[in-house]
Amino acid sequence: MIILGSVGNVFAVEKRSGVADVEQMDLKRAEEIAYLDLETASEEMQEDILEARELIIFNNDWVADGFTAFVTDAEGVSTELPHFSELFPGWDLPVDDSITEKAPTYNDRAIGDDPNSSSWHLEGTTTLYLYHPGSSNSPVFGYKYMDPSTVGTAMRITVDLLTASEHCNIGYTNMVTGQSIAYRTRLSMGTAFTIYGIGKMTVGARASTYSYTGWSMLSAYTGEKEIWLSFEETE
Repeated sequence: MIILGSVGNVFAVEKRSGVADVEQMDLKRAEEIAYLDLETASEEMQEDILEARELIIFNNDWVADGFTAFVTDAEGVSTELPHFSELFPGWDLPVDDSITEKAPTYNDRAIGDDPNSSSWHLEGTTTLYLYHPGSSNSPVFGYKYMDPSTVGTAMRITVDLLTASEHCNIGYTNMVTGQSIAYRTRLSMGTAFTIYGIGKMTVGARASTYSYTGWSMLSAYTGEKEIWLSFEETE
């Protein structure tokens, strides 16, 4: 049994009003601060360093160690994302402490391959207004795995339509720890962002844009193994 809630709210929006496009932000100044020694910096300076690092992190494309992620363009060409530790050695993954999802419980049954795992299953499509990005993890939408014997290990977000924005950003978050696990900036219409290795994890997706704000249509798919989900919007 697959339990579905509000399929129209599969995604959440990163929102902060009045923010200029990231191209206009002072990334050069952020780079000067971000690589300072965090341990020897004053408490005030530590806050500046972490803010500078976050700006840089969320202006790059990456996937956390232990996962793999690909972007597939409209022509079907896939490109693998670099791992976070390759781009930012010694830095910590961004964490949103406001995320307080309870860890799911599983029995001891082994996860077996599903004979129908070759196809992707559409979990939901939604129209969504894209804003400029706000904090590292705005409130996100949680995917909850219901049956550990059939947990899927992959998730895919497709950018079906952009009405005003030239591109959009998609991020994945571990909803139990609040830790960001993958981020891809400036996805064009017709592209897909896929992450692998998320079995037994409660995952949320979020979206924003560094371009003009406007409406979009995004779809969420699961694949690799049959997956049982409960859609439940977090606050």
